[in-house]
Amino acid sequence: MSWLASCYQDLKDYQKAIEYCQESLTLHQQLNQQQTIARSYWQIAESQISLAKNTSNQAEISELLTQAEENISQALKIDIEHEYKQNLAYDYIVFSLLCSEHLRLTPNNSSKQEKITLFEEYYHKAFIHFDELGQKITKSGQALKIARAYLEVEALENLDKSEEIAKECLQVSQEYNRRKLEAKARKLLGEIYQKRAQKNQPDADSIANQFLSESLQIYQDLDLQEKALEVEQILYSN
Repeated sequence: MSWLASCYQDLKDYQKAIEYCQESLTLHQQLNQQQTIARSYWQIAESQISLAKNTSNQAEISELLTQAEENISQALKIDIEHEYKQNLAYDYIVFSLLCSEHLRLTPNNSSKQEKITLFEEYYHKAFIHFDELGQKITKSGQALKIARAYLEVEALENLDKSEEIAKECLQVSQEYNRRKLEAKARKLLGEIYQKRAQKNQPDADSIANQFLSESLQIYQDLDLQEKALEVEQILYSN
């Protein structure tokens, strides 16, 4: 059930992902497997955040984020109690992304600065855990989500920080020959430089095209046509 949930999340069918995660959670609860119960909670929360990001109805978005907060809080409670460090790293990433979605939804509310502070605090905690566990590749994959938040969420926008994180991820992907991660990092860097081009930064447009073209080539080499199409749409949208 958990693997099916992951597959549906990759397919961006977040409702299906949530359903399979919940079925997985129920089974693990019956077996009293605390570490996997906690993992199921943060997987559900992550899918709920992704679904909220792709939902237009404001009431539905608010409900999804409320549910996500309840689920990630359950995960944190278990993982802190049992000191499941790897789970905690993911918990903190999900909590950070939850803060970013609140900021996307209500960028000018009274708790804006508090949400920004929590966003940064949680992902830094996650990075510390990944570093302690020696999980460079996993950290890089999660760090790209943080870099994207710095790019896409107006209240968080920081192109320098987004680029710094993305380039660190690119370096790790090349060091360990992780081609999908490299393509993902190059795609994000291309989007960052497209944003810089909108701000009239010299040569930003050509740099963006170079990163996106390199990302596209990797996806084509790996025969990941859907991912290649995503990059093509970004590359030729300008």
